[in-house]
Amino acid sequence: MMNNAIKTSVLMSMLLGASAVTAQKAFTIKGKLTDTARAGSKVTIYYNNGTKPVRTIVVPKEGAFEYTGTVTGPAKVSLSSYVSAWELKKLGSWTEQEEFYVEEGTVLVEGSRLNNVVITASGQPQQDFRKLQALLQPFEQRDKAAYQSKLQAIIAKDTATAKRYDEQIAVLKASVDSAKLVFIAAHPGSFVSLDLVKEQATPKALVEQKEKVARLFNGLTEPVKQSEGGKTLNGLISKAFKLSAGNAAVDFTMTDTLGKPVSLSSFRGKYVLLDFWASWCIPCRAENKNVVKAYSRFKDHNFTVLGVSLEKKGDQKAWVDAIHKDSLTWTHVSDITNGKHEAATMYGIQSIPMNYLIGPDGTIVAANLRGEVLDKKLEELLGK
Repeated sequence: MMNNAIKTSVLMSMLLGASAVTAQKAFTIKGKLTDTARAGSKVTIYYNNGTKPVRTIVVPKEGAFEYTGTVTGPAKVSLSSYVSAWELKKLGSWTEQEEFYVEEGTVLVEGSRLNNVVITASGQPQQDFRKLQALLQPFEQRDKAAYQSKLQAIIAKDTATAKRYDEQIAVLKASVDSAKLVFIAAHPGSFVSLDLVKEQATPKALVEQKEKVARLFNGLTEPVKQSEGGKTLNGLISKAFKLSAGNAAVDFTMTDTLGKPVSLSSFRGKYVLLDFWASWCIPCRAENKNVVKAYSRFKDHNFTVLGVSLEKKGDQKAWVDAIHKDSLTWTHVSDITNGKHEAATMYGIQSIPMNYLIGPDGTIVAANLRGEVLDKKLEELLGK
């Protein structure tokens, strides 16, 4: 889950660019891990400073490490370190991880290793986070046990048992999700609750359950909603409603692979899949084969694709190479010269791949159509 959060935060920082200057508060993390076998393991530190993701690596010396950073407000910090292959069977994860909240001041992280530390930190967000951890602990312990049992079943090639544990894990996940909603309702003035609402605001949820996300956000107190993180989330929710099916698609003009300007409105009269992707995005490259299949099947039936790539500034070669390698024979555009990705900002893109299906009249028909779902929607509109 943390990897997904990192990818989303990195993309969001690309789209948001430089934000207004906000007062910075300094914090220091002082760690001491006494397990000598793990004392030299690298520790990855990840958090968001406002809308800017920060990721750094420290190498403990004789188990001790120290890091100083800044934040604009309460922020959740994740510490993680990789484990060896033989430890994986015991721990059920490739990483050991610990999380806590920082504001200003010093946080102590002390214990044998990251999955067994005591966190000493002040501030209301950290107190609230401890309450959340206590609420979730029974479910997470059972989830960890089920996951370890599933791994053993996979190693033993016992697919039936592994499937049974998958079902158990799904039930536990639903219980965790319900417990988080209970926490949000009980702590509307907590920045921990704001982060939990952010978890709910996935690209899929902002398409299919935007009313639920808005209701959760509106239940928070004004100071939380008016924080930097609150304003960013509110902007995403507002944009999600503006991009609902039946509303007019936002027009834009960008340059294609030859540097010629192309406008979304130039495709008026056809169904067009506005497909946000990038050459560096592994899930996008995997999804491309499904888009190719749909394009090949429906391109002669008033349907086309407009690819909008979120390439790194100046990375023309990687973009064009990916287009050719994946056989993407439709029109492609990108802000390749400045890396601003204005179209992605207009469409509230948090993560990719993501798409919008635009009708011949320029209105939004649907969003986030993947794989067979895209095929079925096009069949519904264009016939078999």
